[in-house]
Amino acid sequence: MSASPADAAPREGPKLYAELPFRARMLRAAGIAFTIYHVGAVLVGGAVSEVRGFFNPVFGFYGEGLRMTNSWGMFGKPPNSTHVTIEVDTKEGRGIVVSTTRGQDRSFFERVRDTRIRKIQGKLTEEGDRNRFGQAYLDYFCKHPPPGHTEVRVVRAVNVLHELKDDDGKVTRGASTRILFTRRCAGNAPFLPWVPRAPATAPSRGPNPGGEGEL
Repeated sequence: MSASPADAAPREGPKLYAELPFRARMLRAAGIAFTIYHVGAVLVGGAVSEVRGFFNPVFGFYGEGLRMTNSWGMFGKPPNSTHVTIEVDTKEGRGIVVSTTRGQDRSFFERVRDTRIRKIQGKLTEEGDRNRFGQAYLDYFCKHPPPGHTEVRVVRAVNVLHELKDDDGKVTRGASTRILFTRRCAGNAPFLPWVPRAPATAPSRGPNPGGEGEL
């Protein structure tokens, strides 16, 4: 029984790097070297200024001069987003934080569960959204005192602005807070925990913060 032409011809399979022709070896080596260099530049570009300065002779022109790693800055720099907290003044105290968009101290399940409502609360920093649903959003907190409190008198939405630094560690914006808007309340209902929970140790502004909440 004679062998078919397909059986007679040697089959081409994967080759070791050393078995490749010179041109193929050089192309593969160049691709591997570029990938390693680019990944190194991305990692260094997102590092602290001391590390970037040390590696600047190697990656400076590629990362800073050609701007080849700018699109990766979102992974290497701290976010500059801010938080929105809801504070209430009750019969028992003032400046009680009952809701915050800050999620660092929450479990994974809580962060996933609260994603949408935290996003809605975060929208209160925008004037158009405040005008559309801001008063109705604060109205919930007017009607539902936090546990252990009665008679909510005033609700405030507060924007917590975090400290920002540039790539060299210089502070470009100091930490601060600003009151977005307030709502005076009348009437209460039982507390229902459907909003992003307050931090474990809710801070208080103390007595009469800036005159807000006087009734």
